[in-house]
Amino acid sequence: MNLSSSLRSWRTAFALCAGLFLACAAQAASLQISPVSISLRAGQAAGGISLQNLGEKPVYGQVRVFAWDQRNGEDVLTPTDELVASPPIIEVGAKSSQTIRLVRKGGAVPGPSAPTAC
Repeated sequence: MNLSSSLRSWRTAFALCAGLFLACAAQAASLQISPVSISLRAGQAAGGISLQNLGEKPVYGQVRVFAWDQRNGEDVLTPTDELVASPPIIEVGAKSSQTIRLVRKGGAVPGPSAPTAC
């Protein structure tokens, strides 16, 4: 994969699986996600999101990572294994929050401002 396609695939690379949303609907939970997209720049190895459950019951789900692109004016989500979500299986307790980290499997993509080791 060349650098430009690698950077394009990182513009937005997060989505929760439908099971999480089904769990929310079935339990009438209120889940907030912030931010709703992650952009990893060259030199950045990880990012994170916060899930907050405002409901009275825990929410359970699985995190899946997708690369986002637009083709012919349409959003295209493609499953990717270039990022790892931690934790991949979640339980967000009632009235609590959970942080999910997204980490590049190969480390940071080198960029002009990336630190170098001595």
